Amino acid sequence: MIKDLDNCIVFLLDHTAQVTVDRCKNTKFYIGPIKASVFFRNCEECEITVCCSQFRCRDLVNTKVYVYTPNDPIVESSSNLTFAPYNLRYPLLKEHSDSAVITGDFVDDDGNTVTKTNHWNQIFDFTKR
Repeated sequence: MIKDLDNCIVFLLDHTAQVTVDRCKNTKFYIGPIKASVFFRNCEECEITVCCSQFRCRDLVNTKVYVYTPNDPIVESSSNLTFAPYNLRYPLLKEHSDSAVITGDFVDDDGNTVTKTNHWNQIFDFTKR
């Protein structure tokens, strides 16, 4: 859990199970592989670089998101967001990605082997407006 930061830089260069970020402003996030989800809530004027199985946000405003996710990013009640591919590199990234099972192949429901790909631009927006 990360919360209530203003004008900070956060480096979380390790693999983790899940991350939740609340009420942050003017903050840059550099986050390594997350096995499950990252959820940004009530944040503004941020820059987010994250690798995760699922990206979710609610009430995220005026923010740039650089993301690797093999699932469609989920947006709700947010505005003025820019999405781009994950752009972070560091020495243990491959090892951390393997530990978080974030890249590679998987077997789908039909028994086919599928390679995980980045869905950074396949945003699912629940926002009504």
